[in-house]
Amino acid sequence: MGATVISMKDVTRVYKMGDTEEHALRGISFNITQGEFVAIMGPSGSGKSTCMNMIGCLDRPTGGIVEIDGKPTEKMSEKELAVLRNKTVGFVFQQYHLIPSLTVVENVMLPLRYQKIEKSERLPLAEAALEKVALVGKMNYRPHELSGGQKQRVAIARALVTRPKIILADEPTGALDSETGRQIMALFNEINASGTTIVIVTHDPRVGAAIRRCIHIFDGQIKADVMQTPVPFSGDSFDPAEKPHILAQPQHVRAVQAQPPRAPVQPHQQPMQTRTQVVQQPAPVVPSKSAQVPPLQPMQTAPVQVCPPAAPAQSSAQAVQASAQTAQKQMPDLGSLPPAARNAYLNGTIK
Repeated sequence: MGATVISMKDVTRVYKMGDTEEHALRGISFNITQGEFVAIMGPSGSGKSTCMNMIGCLDRPTGGIVEIDGKPTEKMSEKELAVLRNKTVGFVFQQYHLIPSLTVVENVMLPLRYQKIEKSERLPLAEAALEKVALVGKMNYRPHELSGGQKQRVAIARALVTRPKIILADEPTGALDSETGRQIMALFNEINASGTTIVIVTHDPRVGAAIRRCIHIFDGQIKADVMQTPVPFSGDSFDPAEKPHILAQPQHVRAVQAQPPRAPVQPHQQPMQTRTQVVQQPAPVVPSKSAQVPPLQPMQTAPVQVCPPAAPAQSSAQAVQASAQTAQKQMPDLGSLPPAARNAYLNGTIK
């Protein structure tokens, strides 16, 4: 039995928002020894993320005792928590959190810089970590040139490069397809086989079933802490006999499936019989005397007077032009008149 690297005793965490108190953890207790592979599983809001923050030295408990590698964290300063976190815990996140402007090897070397490792020693350590995840050939690539599975491998190499005692993974397969998720889980098993303690926080029952020890958290309390036979993570294709707890169906679903199947209906035979019956046996229609309709009488119509179409109305501009043309026709040829007669006409003496 290895030494205890994670110990939680009656841990509570209360968040205060004004006059409201939110109880995220309600007195949980468990121990994890060196070299264990553990899943912390629960639905959203169960408290598993708060538990992860306690293990990762990202938060301090409201009550109880949290010890990481034998060191109690409840009274540590932020600087002391940062030092413990950097030396003891390696993080793997669902969304990778790689720096886009850095190459793969530069991302992996970044934690070594925070540990103040000499620059000449960083590259060999980063290369060794990338070799463990089979990405030595991608050292000079940038994150946008990698697939999702390759990005997660870089994140795992970054967690491994400081040689931590604990690797804390938050939904490491959540953003991956089933086959890539299977490869990442196989990689975690290889790392655990070398003696590194791994804790995976997840809500995926496939991940929980693939790990030997699974701690179930619900409403801030531990509901179960079980040892089980791991079932290899295989995405959506799995043997029902191997995972009965995943394939268990609600009672109403089983009741519907237990009903006998209906007899098949011929798609064309029944409608043809119906139409044949309608043609061969028409319903007789015998109107009664009281229901007879009287004959139609001719309509009396008044004579229609047809009026000739009215002349189209002229616009005001057309009317002015017509008036001017009429006046011009009535005006005498002034050029043919003698001067005296022309002056008299213009003066209005004669018309």
